[in-house]
Amino acid sequence: MPFVQPWVGVDFGPDYPAVATVGYRLFQADGTDSVARTTAGVVDVSGNGAYGVASVSIPDNAVGIEWDTGDALPVYAVEDIEPFRTAAASGASAADAVWGADLTAHEAEDTAGWALRVALGRIGDRMIIDTMSYDPQHQLTTSRIRVFKDEADTAAAKAGGSPVPLAERTTTGTRSGVPGELESAVQERA
Repeated sequence: MPFVQPWVGVDFGPDYPAVATVGYRLFQADGTDSVARTTAGVVDVSGNGAYGVASVSIPDNAVGIEWDTGDALPVYAVEDIEPFRTAAASGASAADAVWGADLTAHEAEDTAGWALRVALGRIGDRMIIDTMSYDPQHQLTTSRIRVFKDEADTAAAKAGGSPVPLAERTTTGTRSGVPGELESAVQERA
């Protein structure tokens, strides 16, 4: 059943502020247009690379929305429409559909589900940060983060056991914000 999504947005990041050619299209399962690309109604919501459009009519045959910057070397972002459709059918918001999703299948690194599982591990005190090294200025440059499924696995790992973590990441270099954030986390647990 067609429905109107009150708001759809994309964040291309700070490298794409105030791009007047940002647009979107709705596409079908075979990749063809359900609704042709348009820039109508697209607004720059932050001046920092975030864009959106209000009141998007979503036809039955649409399965996704593809955003692009519309410039000579366009950047693309794709989003599944099913959470919007599910939320519209239930009367809930799209955020409710996403937040209510089962995260146990979100194992791939660098996905939103993976990030949420890592965050949940930190909140639940199921995270271990170790194998740390520092540069001559005493800045954290390398560390390993492991998140375990429960407190028992976390305790086993701290005691020298080898339970399989839900997520594991070794950070190196000085990626924006990561060393400072890790150092804060280490200090919190000290």
